[in-house]
Amino acid sequence: MDRSGKEVEAFLDTLNLCMLNDGSATYFHSPTASQTAIDLSICSPSLLQDFKWKFTMIYVEVITFLLF
Repeated sequence: MDRSGKEVEAFLDTLNLCMLNDGSATYFHSPTASQTAIDLSICSPSLLQDFKWKFTMIYVEVITFLLF
């Protein structure tokens, strides 16, 4: 875990919150074909058992038309 991850973990511990994410990537950077988890789903401990977290990657191709 990097420094940012440790900061998020400390923040959640301080406020007694839970993260629903399972470590799956939520972002795909196409130029480098790299994936990372940049979106976080957070809830209180009382709600943790009521949710199942699942991320589905949907690829959307954007076509741009130049008009002159």
